[in-house]
Amino acid sequence: MTPGFIWTLALLWTITQAEAKSQDVQVTCFYARDCILPCIFSPVGGEVVRWYRPGNSLILSSDRNDTQEQNYVGKVVLFEDQVALGNGSLLLQHCLPQDRGRYRCRVTGQQEAPETTVTVRVEAPMRSLTLETTRLSGYEEVLCSTRNVYPAPNLAWSTEPPTAKNALKHTTHKRETKGLYTLESKLRKLRGTSSLTYVCTVTAAYGAQTWRASLSETEVSNTEGGDLILPCRAPKDLHNFTLTWYFLPADHPLVILTYNSSTQWTAKEWADRAQLDGLRWKAGDGSLKLQNPQSSEHSGTYTCSFTAHQNTHVVHIRVNVTATRGEKAEREAEASSSWWIAAVVVAVLAIAMAAVVGILKLRADCSQSEKRMEEATMMHPIRDEKDAEISSENFHLAEHQSDGHT
Repeated sequence: MTPGFIWTLALLWTITQAEAKSQDVQVTCFYARDCILPCIFSPVGGEVVRWYRPGNSLILSSDRNDTQEQNYVGKVVLFEDQVALGNGSLLLQHCLPQDRGRYRCRVTGQQEAPETTVTVRVEAPMRSLTLETTRLSGYEEVLCSTRNVYPAPNLAWSTEPPTAKNALKHTTHKRETKGLYTLESKLRKLRGTSSLTYVCTVTAAYGAQTWRASLSETEVSNTEGGDLILPCRAPKDLHNFTLTWYFLPADHPLVILTYNSSTQWTAKEWADRAQLDGLRWKAGDGSLKLQNPQSSEHSGTYTCSFTAHQNTHVVHIRVNVTATRGEKAEREAEASSSWWIAAVVVAVLAIAMAAVVGILKLRADCSQSEKRMEEATMMHPIRDEKDAEISSENFHLAEHQSDGHT
């Protein structure tokens, strides 16, 4: 921050305090950002500015002989060139929840100035509010959540048209992470009231912010060949909004179009299929016209979203486009013929595979038979030679025996 900017802030604060005849002020500092604690006086010359936390602990002084509390070294800064001009404001850097509390500015010198008390509040404002349906608990619920907020905000449920508050059974949880809060609230959907719009309103603890999110669900059915209107209207008090349509055929949402006061964009694949009324959407009627939707391509969930400053309205529309009887019969016939063709192809492949297996097996059997015959052929001559040797030995033995007898 430049000294000129700081001096301007301090001057404005001085005028305000002079009119109010008070030296007490409240300052809201934003989480993890620097913040100025004002202390303005009428300079005479030689003033010393000292800042204290509760308990009279000195955290910073313009007198270098004073001892500063070590926890605030590098945390707080005085604009020394501004002190002589009557500006003893303190710069509190990187504000965190533990920096809340009452700070005192004491100015001493030739003419002692009134003590100034500054009450510091630290806030991490809401950046978004989410409202969605969930079935994790076994039944349908609407989940409203906001994250990284400080202090924990206040949450309230309502419906349009209104219902009894005791009928809105919800559970709210908050958890703290690094000093910031996450707030989640689940509301069980009311049975038999599909036309209800569920509204979640979250208000900051200091009342400076109010966020609102609303959600409704509906179903639309139609047959092929005719145009289809998907209804969606913005809340009456919603202005300067952006309208976006999504299509969710599977797990990944596709953007159909987005319209606001300066931009009108439609996806190429939807340019000849989806249309808005160019005059009525600006008045809050964002109904979408689908031309000749097809059952296989355009059945699914469509989402209409109005977004404005701290305000969101969402409508989920489950669309079921069915084929006419004639077209359905043709598709069933095509599907049936496709199955027959597939079955024939599979049967032919199975027969071919069986033939290949049979041929391979036959070849293997023939190979084994030839091998056996070859082994048998090779073994016979060996037995003949042995027989011949045995006969020759018998002959010589007989001859020898004959000579002996002689």
